Amino acid sequence: PTVGLNVATYVSGQTHLVSTYPPPDIAEGDHYTIVVFPDTQYFARTYPDILTRMADWVAAHAADQNLAAVLHVGDITDANVPTQWLNAYRSMSLLHGVVPYVLAIGNHDMLDGGVIRERGRTLLNEYFSIQAAERYSNLGGTMVPGRLDNHYALFTLAGTDYLVISLEYLPPDEALAWANEVVARHPNHKVIYLTHAYLTHAGTKSTGPANENLAR
Repeated sequence: PTVGLNVATYVSGQTHLVSTYPPPDIAEGDHYTIVVFPDTQYFARTYPDILTRMADWVAAHAADQNLAAVLHVGDITDANVPTQWLNAYRSMSLLHGVVPYVLAIGNHDMLDGGVIRERGRTLLNEYFSIQAAERYSNLGGTMVPGRLDNHYALFTLAGTDYLVISLEYLPPDEALAWANEVVARHPNHKVIYLTHAYLTHAGTKSTGPANENLAR
């Protein structure tokens, strides 16, 4: 088959997901919507069809409702295992070439045998690559070369410039310092800070669940 410019195709084994929806055409002054995906962990684990339908709905209505971007707030998977990441990538791939998306990793995306033993164990980068983020996520840069654990994306929507900074679950001080540097380099952008957990209700820095090694 011949694949046109507005067709995103993903192939995994015998599974083929194809989207033929056009992207939105948002002119200066137009109204637009940024979609937020909350924790999809159980969908990636047990009900992948639901996540596929979510992504398909966004792609299908992107043009008529000016859906400008999708922001995922983390816990993309439930246990940070290959099958769940494959499910998540397959579903989210329906947005490719239609609506850009930015991901944040949650605590469940960092699990190793059911607990968070240390940073850097997420399988995110094995399924959502830097190359894919450059093509489909408006990737502007990363804190660590080749890794999306902490990264930022740049958007211009209806004449307004946006900087979306995505930081890992309970971001360490070096990630916060890096984020501040990125903001300083984009003084004319509106900033959206995307993360799974950072502050408590009282406004203090969160330490996360006490049973996690990362929190201690």
